[in-house]
Amino acid sequence: MAIRKQSIGIDISKLTFTACLCQQAEDGKLTFSKVLDFSNDNKGFNQLLRWTKGLIVSGCELVFLMEATGVYYENLAHHLHKIRKKSSCCASQHFQALFFKS
Repeated sequence: MAIRKQSIGIDISKLTFTACLCQQAEDGKLTFSKVLDFSNDNKGFNQLLRWTKGLIVSGCELVFLMEATGVYYENLAHHLHKIRKKSSCCASQHFQALFFKS
C-alpha cells in the first residue's frame, strides 16, 4: 500500500532529542519506526537526517514536527530551514491535528 503522509515527531530537550517516524498508508493505517535519541547539536541533527534517509518513502512529502516549548527546539528548526526541510513547531496538543489534516 502506498504511503500518503509521513512525519518525524521530535521531543526535544536541552541536551538531547527523541525522534520517531510515523507513516500513514492510503487506507489510514499508521506505522511507526523505532524511537531513537540524538544529541541536541549539529552532530545529532546530521545523524537524524542520515537515519531519516533510510526510512522515508521518496515522492511523499516528509514533515518534521517538534514541540515549541522553551528555546531548545530553535537550533534544530533553524538547521532544518537552512537545508530546506519542511518543519512545523507547535504546541504538543496540535501534533495530531497537523498530521491527520486531510
